[in-house]
Parts: sequence; C-alpha cells; structure tokens
Amino acid sequence: MVEASIQDTVKDTNKITDTVALGLILQKEPYRKLLSSFITEFEESPLLNANLLQGLVQLVQSSSPSHLVFNDLVKILSILRIRLQGTHQQSIGHPYYLTLAISKVLDVMAAVVNVSASSQILKQELASENTPMVHHPYPLRSRLPTSANSPILAKVQNIRYLEYRLYKLRLQRLQEYNERAIYIYLQAKPSLLAKNDELFPLLERVLKFLASDGQVMLILGDSGSGKLTFNRHLEHLLWKDYKRGGPIPLFINLPTIDEPQHDLVNKRLQFHNFNEDQIIELKLHHQLVLICYGYDESQQLVNLHRTNSLNQTGQWDTKVIIGCRSQYLGTSYQDRFRPQSVDRYKPVPQNVFQEAITAPFSMERIHNYVEQYVPLEPRTWSTQDYMDRLTTIPNFMDLVKIPFLLSLALEALLDVTKGNQDLSAIKIVRIQLYDVFVDHWLSVNKKRLQSNSLSRQDSDMLEMLEDAVFEAMGVDSCKRLASAMFEKLNGKAVVKYLHLKDKTAWKVEYFGPDPEVRLLREASPWTRSGIFFQFLHRSMLGYFFSCTVVGSTPTCILTNAPPADGLLL
Repeated sequence: MVEASIQDTVKDTNKITDTVALGLILQKEPYRKLLSSFITEFEESPLLNANLLQGLVQLVQSSSPSHLVFNDLVKILSILRIRLQGTHQQSIGHPYYLTLAISKVLDVMAAVVNVSASSQILKQELASENTPMVHHPYPLRSRLPTSANSPILAKVQNIRYLEYRLYKLRLQRLQEYNERAIYIYLQAKPSLLAKNDELFPLLERVLKFLASDGQVMLILGDSGSGKLTFNRHLEHLLWKDYKRGGPIPLFINLPTIDEPQHDLVNKRLQFHNFNEDQIIELKLHHQLVLICYGYDESQQLVNLHRTNSLNQTGQWDTKVIIGCRSQYLGTSYQDRFRPQSVDRYKPVPQNVFQEAITAPFSMERIHNYVEQYVPLEPRTWSTQDYMDRLTTIPNFMDLVKIPFLLSLALEALLDVTKGNQDLSAIKIVRIQLYDVFVDHWLSVNKKRLQSNSLSRQDSDMLEMLEDAVFEAMGVDSCKRLASAMFEKLNGKAVVKYLHLKDKTAWKVEYFGPDPEVRLLREASPWTRSGIFFQFLHRSMLGYFFSCTVVGSTPTCILTNAPPADGLLL
C-alpha cells in the first residue's frame, strides 16, 4: 500500500486522507518512505497544494517519536519558509495555511528533540531573512492567541480534521476487536410469543433494518445468549465497510454513561475525543448507527430514543440497535423503545420499530462453536471428544444451548468429568459450571502472576496470598465486591473508579493501589475499560452474590448429585 501511494503522483483529497490514516499503523521503515515521498511531492509541486500540506503535517503529528529524524523537521521547515516567501503571488489564504503548518511542526520539534539544539538550527535556517521579526521563531508558536474573527483562518484550521478524527476512531475500534474470539451467527425470532420454527438469521435482519426507514431495533435475549458478542461483531463489520460520508457506527456500553437519558451521543463522542465543533458537524451532516448494549444493566426505565430527542427536527439522525435481557422487561416493554412521531398528531409508522429475540444454540451451532474452540489452544481432546461428553451427560445439552454457558462448560468439562467413568450418571447444574470455571480462571492467572517479573513488595504479597490459598482469597474478594455492588449500586453491573476521587470511598477496597488488592483484581474474572470495571458477564455478578446469600463457597468438586442448596443459577 505504501508503494502504491508513492507511485500515485496525482493524489486527490480522499487518497491523501487514506494515506495519512495508513501512516498511523506503519512500522518505522515504511513510515519513513511514506514521509519522504510526501516531503518530495510537496517540495516539487509548482503550486501550493493545501490538502497535501495538511496531510504532511498530520503525518508528522501522528508519528511515533522514534520514527522521526530531526533533519526531517528541519527540511520541512525550510521548504515551508521558501513557500511562505513566494505566496504573495498566489491565494490570500496561503500564508495562513503555511503559518499554521509551521507552528504545528515547531510543536512536534519541541516534543521530540532537544529544544536548545532545535533553536540553533532554526536560527541558521532563518538567518537569510531580511525581516528581523522572523529571526526569532516565537511569533509562529501555535500557543499564541489568534484572531477569532478570521474566516480564512477558521477554514484552514478545520480542513478535514473531522474525517481524520473518524479514521483514527475507525482504526482504533478495528484494532481493539478480537479477531480470535469465537463468533457463531445467531438465530432469532420476531417476538417473544413466536414459535421456534419462525427463526431467521439475526445479522441478516439487522442489516436489512439498517437499509430500511426503521429507527429502532430491539434485540432481546436471555442472560448469556450472545447479545454483546453480536453487537461487537456488528460494529466491527460496519467499521470495515465504512465509506466517507456513510453512516458512522458508535458502540455505547450504557452502564458506562452517566445519565444516558440526556446527551447520550455527545457524551460518547466526547469520550472518543471529538471536540464541540466536530460534534456539531456530525450532528448536522452525518447519520450515526448507535449500537447500545446493557439497557438492563444500566437500570433504565425510560425511552432513551425519546429523552434524547433522536430523529427529531434539528437533532441527531440515527438508527438505534439496543440490547436488553428479556427477563428485565414487563409486558408493555415496547413503549420503552418505540420512537416518537415527529408530528405529535400522527401515529408512529409500524416499520420504524422492529425487534428480534435471540434463540438458543441448535446442535449444529454448538458443534460449530466447539470446532472453533478446539484450535485456539493446545488441547488433549478433539472436537468429537467434547461433543461426545456434551451429549452423553444427561440434560447437559439443554444447559449449553446458551452461548455463555457453553463457553463455561468447555472450559470446565475436563475437570467436571475427571475420574468419572459412567458419564450418564453425572448430574450437572449451572452453579457447578461457575464453580469450576472460577477456580480454573483464578488458578491460571495465579500461575501468570508467578511467571511475571514482580517487584519485591508484590512478590512478598503473592507469597502470602498463596499461603492463604490464592483461589479462596480471590473468591472471597469477588463475593464481597458483588455484595457491595448490590448494596451501594443497587446491583448495577459496572463500577466507575477514579483513584484521586474515590480513594476514601468503599471502592478502594477492590480497585485501589494496595498490592493485595491489585494482585487479586488482576487475577479475578473482571474486565476493565479505562475507569470502568465489570465482571466478565452479568451472570457472574449474580453468581458471586448468591454465594454470599446462601453462605457457600465454590467447592470445584464434582459429585454425582446436585449441591445441597440446589441453587440453579
């Protein structure tokens, strides 16, 4: 791709933007070849190409410091100085373009090289100037105030920065997607009352919705039915297919948004570092696909589409895909999601609201899942070995039709069946899968910590935790946290922790910098996104809380009878 860009001597605006976005992920050698071609092309261009100039500056700004050589910046400044001398015969806007570019290159120079050295070389470059003012670079620094009333400068500053920001977000989200994650295409039915013989491919139905006049699509499903995995896969597909000016996918984990009933879109865009002007531009000229997850986990009771005035005159143009556990909603749940009419005197058209209810895995999809699972790591069992055990244990297939429970079962199956010759006599309930999975998770992460290069303080603490039985300490920490989440957060599944603000709050006991707290947290079944923490799955919060209620601790020992408490999570 780099060679193709270099060979292409006629670059339009789109090609320049694409090439700059490519520079964000290049290694040093291909990046330097790309930068060199930009410098040469800009230097040899008979007329000032403002888009090429903007691309060159963005390529320098987005570079890793290790990719840049000091002479690159000196050469760019020298070329800009020469251009600045000759711009009086061209457009009146060119001095603004060049001055802004110089200020940004100087900022990069200050960040990656010794300031005193840069000053000396810069003085040499400017020594040939007859104007005394340019002997000193400080007038060009971007930190100095600029006129707020210059329409030319405003135009220069906003050139293509929105598309550049979108491309950075696209690359970030594509890189964050786990390509190795197991994904099985879900089936769904049109309503809660529909029969299982009315199934259709969920992805196909959602893509059809996006191409229609629909505004809201509700995806309901049991806990662990694969809604989150589907949403992330959908976002990944939409970003892969994204074209300039097309609908922009925006994944929103609702529990991480403060008061999502107001300014939902703005808050998420600000999280992704879009500024106020860019947000206004998006609102005026772009359509967003909002992929909202966790309506139930954020404990919402309102219609987010209505409270955010989506698709109303002068408001955000959106298509909303929102997921929720079916157990969370009552009989009149559709009113929480149905859009409101732009004209209050006209009814809402039927096609603007659609819904789908995820279906349990079929035998074929369970087999497909196992086929993808086996090659991920070296294993002693084949796909057929797993399937034989899943089908032999009584009633086990009914349990693992739920995708998340299937993932737990495959991790736990080796331990569950160990030492049992007659698999047909084994009885397994959900809580046993969680018991074995949690013990396995903590054990694996304990070994990971043991193999890490730890500080003396952390090493001593890990040894003390091992003396106290590391796995038991991890389970106890998770149980106490689950209890605190129900008590302090009313069962909300996400905890927001910012140490400087929360160091005296109850959260510090689970997320603070204390070595014991940190080691147990790193080994526990948690996920973290910035300052937000949550269990691997919502059902695990219920599992640990149930352990505190019944006063039990996971035994991770399989017997031929259900647990005495009979807990069926």
